[in-house]
Amino acid sequence: MINALSVTPDSMNPALQRIHRIFAVIFGVIVFPALAIGIVGGAIQLISGTYQGFIDTFLSGVLVAVICAPFFLAHWFAALGAKLGKNYGRNISKIIAFFWLFGFPIGTILAFYVFPKTFDAKWNKPVVDTSKGGLSAGM
Repeated sequence: MINALSVTPDSMNPALQRIHRIFAVIFGVIVFPALAIGIVGGAIQLISGTYQGFIDTFLSGVLVAVICAPFFLAHWFAALGAKLGKNYGRNISKIIAFFWLFGFPIGTILAFYVFPKTFDAKWNKPVVDTSKGGLSAGM
């Protein structure tokens, strides 16, 4: 299994991978504890006999996890695609950068940093090296 969150020397686009890795970790830190808090906290409320507390705790934890999970997955797949030099990584990065444009000022700065790295001239993708019979890094 390929780890999208580790930057290695063979990463095709390490700068983009680093940015998406940071955001994947941030959203992962939100998603998994929120889900755990919702489930465990809801169970504690249910055991103590507070049905309304169970609904409130469970739904709030799960709702936070459900809202943040797509962002975690998008950044994880963008990091994986950037690492491998795949087109889906570039496309996901462009979509994320487009939405970052509206997050003035920090999101706009991030978008202006990411957009140029997703164009063909800057995007490193694997090329087939026919002399060795395998893949090698290319520009």
